[in-house]
Amino acid sequence: MLASERAGLKAFEDGLILLARLRARGKRLGALSNLWLFPANRILIGMGLGTWFENIVLSYQVGLRKPDRRIFELVARQFGVRPDQCKMIGDSFGSDIQGAIDAGMRAVMIVRDGTNPVVPEGACVVHSLTEVV
Repeated sequence: MLASERAGLKAFEDGLILLARLRARGKRLGALSNLWLFPANRILIGMGLGTWFENIVLSYQVGLRKPDRRIFELVARQFGVRPDQCKMIGDSFGSDIQGAIDAGMRAVMIVRDGTNPVVPEGACVVHSLTEVV
């Protein structure tokens, strides 16, 4: 099972492009995830993606899970800003988008299958992360 999961992990090219563009524009980057220990370490350490982020909040470490608004508020506090100064980019309406909106953040939902789900005010839909910047 672990070998299968390890083999299935990959970074999306548009995600790496977005991270580079945001960093070039001086944006502060954070990661917020409900991942458990193995994939979190594999993605953030083994694949080197953790080096992009100033702050990383993993639910298993803080005892809160998305979409609980308190985990989004925790992220904002780590950056020393208000939630309305943050933008959450995620692929799950229930966990990422609704949780961010509930906390007062703006949100961008990545939908790779081309559909256009309805999202609440304060959120938008993109089909590639290169559309974010």
